Amino acid sequence: MRIGIDLLYLLPGVVGGTETYARGLLQGFAALEDEHEYLVFLNRESAELPLPACERMVRVVCPVEARSRWQRHLYTQTAFPRLLRAHNLDIVHSLGYVAPLWSRCPRVVTIPDLNYEAFGDQMPALRRTTLRLLVPASARRSSRVIAISEFAKRELVRHMRIPPDRVVVTYLAADTRRREASDDKAADAALARRSIRAPYGVLFCGVDRPNKNIAAALRAFEIARTRDRLTHRLVVIGHRPTEQETVDALDGGVRSGSVVATGFVSDEERDALLTRAQFLLFPSLYEGFGLPILEAMTLGVPVACSRSGPLPEVAGEAAVFFDPRSEEEMAGAIGRIAQDSALRERLRALGDAQSRRFDWVRTARETHAVYRNCVGKP
Repeated sequence: MRIGIDLLYLLPGVVGGTETYARGLLQGFAALEDEHEYLVFLNRESAELPLPACERMVRVVCPVEARSRWQRHLYTQTAFPRLLRAHNLDIVHSLGYVAPLWSRCPRVVTIPDLNYEAFGDQMPALRRTTLRLLVPASARRSSRVIAISEFAKRELVRHMRIPPDRVVVTYLAADTRRREASDDKAADAALARRSIRAPYGVLFCGVDRPNKNIAAALRAFEIARTRDRLTHRLVVIGHRPTEQETVDALDGGVRSGSVVATGFVSDEERDALLTRAQFLLFPSLYEGFGLPILEAMTLGVPVACSRSGPLPEVAGEAAVFFDPRSEEEMAGAIGRIAQDSALRERLRALGDAQSRRFDWVRTARETHAVYRNCVGKP
């Protein structure tokens, strides 16, 4: 097959989990011993995105900028179908919510979540309206829709009234190379640069969205630190938030000395800081999958996470769960995981086994099965 991979949405370092999904799936395809050809369609901002060293994988840079959403959506629906036809593709797979609505070849679209439905009232009106038009239309016009968890599939079926047999679940995975590449010296250097001392927990603040529940997590940490007399600090990794409630909670923690805000860091430093953490705090109200949970488990870091959406599905029995809307319950989970070394050891063992259940090569094989089911059908 000649397979098109539509990454026109991708802004490196900005789009979060959908970038990890794209990188992981391409790595999985490259590892398969097959004769399929892959044409990876990129925008100007992602033109230099590293692709796997695979001669069957070809980079095609399109004259469109992803930062301009209207320009990208216009290109996807007008010029892109003509480009697909020129390359004589058997199928095209759009990984970022929106697919071309017209094409001579079958289309598959991955819709990771329906955040615009769950938290649409907190999105800019134009973006929310665009997504509510284009995402359901993409789902209806595609041969198959891929969801990244059973929870996400239920959301798609419920909100879009898609027949369940047209939605296929293919799980994400952590990069297993991180397990082998974890480096104590790199971790020591990262801690020294940031003047961070153990013990500490990690909170990811990479995407400024209300579903991440960062302000509540910061307040819960302060409750746990005071009530349980913890000496821990919370290392907050990622872009500085802009939502005022979160800014206030973050700045308050930094002033008190209980929080270290790193800002954006490289993947290497991110892993180094996570490796030495006592725990990962993952307080999301809504996710399509929850990849940071697996990434922490891969590095041997215990997890405290909310029990919302797909997170119990991903974490299995390898996490301490809490209600993300209860700061008291979240604080209790933080205190428990911070003070109980036996619990942390048990979670490390369970987390290692749980993370090994998810694999990008398996995801690639299951995605190929979707393609084969679509090719040759109207």
